[in-house]
Amino acid sequence: MPTVLLTGSSGFIGFATLTRLLTSNYNVKAILRTSSQIPKIQRGLARSLPLSNLNSNREMNEELAKNVEFIIIPDLSAEGAFDGVLEDVEYIAHVASPMGMDVSDDYERDTIQPAVKMSTNILSAASKIPSIKRIVLISSIGALLDVDKFATGTLKNEPFTASDPIPLYPPHRPYAHPLLAYGASKSLALSAAESYINHHAPTYSLISLLPSLVLGPNYLAESRNDVLATTVRTLIRYVTGEKATMRTLPQTVDVGELAGVVGRCFGGGDKVKEGRYLVAAGEREWSVAKGVVRAKFGGELERGVV
Repeated sequence: MPTVLLTGSSGFIGFATLTRLLTSNYNVKAILRTSSQIPKIQRGLARSLPLSNLNSNREMNEELAKNVEFIIIPDLSAEGAFDGVLEDVEYIAHVASPMGMDVSDDYERDTIQPAVKMSTNILSAASKIPSIKRIVLISSIGALLDVDKFATGTLKNEPFTASDPIPLYPPHRPYAHPLLAYGASKSLALSAAESYINHHAPTYSLISLLPSLVLGPNYLAESRNDVLATTVRTLIRYVTGEKATMRTLPQTVDVGELAGVVGRCFGGGDKVKEGRYLVAAGEREWSVAKGVVRAKFGGELERGVV
């Protein structure tokens, strides 16, 4: 079986990607920051594999779980972080990224530069390994949106495409919200990755996936806080009436469908060409969610369970 190196498998999108790769018959080298994350991922696999592989029995699911090797890299942005872990790897799915949830006194240090260095580190390390055929970089639709115009609602109401220019931002500029710094980090990391490819012309191909707001089940979640730590909080906010602190994209995509797109980028030869791709399922009317949940789970809402 071919081997995929996966970053970010302890996160919402990364774990869904891990599950999809395992059920698609890939060996996976899953990069984690600490070994303490391993038990939670193993419990998540026990919950998610039976649902992702409905025709298999428990023994087969246990066999699939054996196809993941956990590798500890405390800091993916450190020089040489990926040295010695890419041997025998054919594909890379780079999902890990600093999350835009926490307020910082230095977003350049805590959010933007780590995102840029993670991307260029993995591209540089992969260029030394002849077996690597393709890298899939999970970016964001936000990488193409000017964060200042998004925050103020002054984006032009017109279509845009994956080939649109990437907005760039000067170092150490202020950001009024963590999610704006996150959006800028996605822009700058994508720009740095494409610049690396253009200047070094490695033998592997690069696909950049730019998903819209990612929603769906989180099989890693074991507490309310785990759920609220993902983009699913956006949907919960609309249901519970919590006041938003930032504008929300109307376009969404299911996390399982996004993971499936990652899988289709591997092993298919030239069926999926290198380059950028927007990944979205269309617009959602957020106001509908509240009525649906109240109709189905009104009692839970009243008790504060939801």
